[in-house]
Amino acid sequence: VSGSGLVTGLSAGTATIRASSGERDATVILNVERASCVVSPTMPTYTPMQSVNLTVGPTDCLLYGSYAAVGRRIDISASTNLRFSLSSTQHPVLLYLTDAQMNGLASDAVDANAVASVSATLAAGTYYVWAALLDQRPNGSFTLSSATYQPCVPGVTAGTISVGQGVSGNVTASSCVLPNSQLAEGWAFSTSDSTTLRFDVSASAITPLLWATRAQDGLPLLMVGTPLSATENVLLFRFGPGAYRIWVSSLDGRTGGYTLQMDTATFESCEVADGSIAVG
Repeated sequence: VSGSGLVTGLSAGTATIRASSGERDATVILNVERASCVVSPTMPTYTPMQSVNLTVGPTDCLLYGSYAAVGRRIDISASTNLRFSLSSTQHPVLLYLTDAQMNGLASDAVDANAVASVSATLAAGTYYVWAALLDQRPNGSFTLSSATYQPCVPGVTAGTISVGQGVSGNVTASSCVLPNSQLAEGWAFSTSDSTTLRFDVSASAITPLLWATRAQDGLPLLMVGTPLSATENVLLFRFGPGAYRIWVSSLDGRTGGYTLQMDTATFESCEVADGSIAVG
């Protein structure tokens, strides 16, 4: 059997082709690869501020050459702060935002039952959002949603906190958004001289992180606290005189309440070596 165009229209996956001529038979097993993801003006569109269900199937493209993905085109008419969220109950997922030339703008990856989030200030134009399966399975389903957001700036706070005080707060879908796309809630505090402070946060529904920034310009001083567990976090830092903000954010994209405690702390000076070590 010879010729061209004998077999067409194969879907991605493994295909078996059998041919016979008289008493002769032949079997060929082909590995048909998925095409790489590319942008296209004919792609289905996604309208911001809506929640939609997406499904990845055997004929969809591969993102980064590895992850089965489905894309949607987004048309923006005026500059907008948009935060996109992607979740799956069965799969770890990757959320990827690109411009019209497939240049990456933001991405996030999470385990199953968590929420991947990316945020950006999008000027008028065309963009693409991609939902991908990180476990490299050929099929899966997602939920994609988006909303406008308020950036976390020094003036957006839930209240004030002081030494020896504990406060309760709640990270919600309408909370402000940090530069890393995490939802967060901020508390104002100040120091009159150089002081070492410790912040402890605990929560039941979210995995909390702590950020410390300056009040006058929002400059981060310490961007991530030290995890104690999946529901607790601590930040220890020596602050100079001035005004600051402490932010409680949600690492896994979920929403929920928390408690935050502020206390003074002491650093022990490491001036004397405990021992010595030699090369080799």
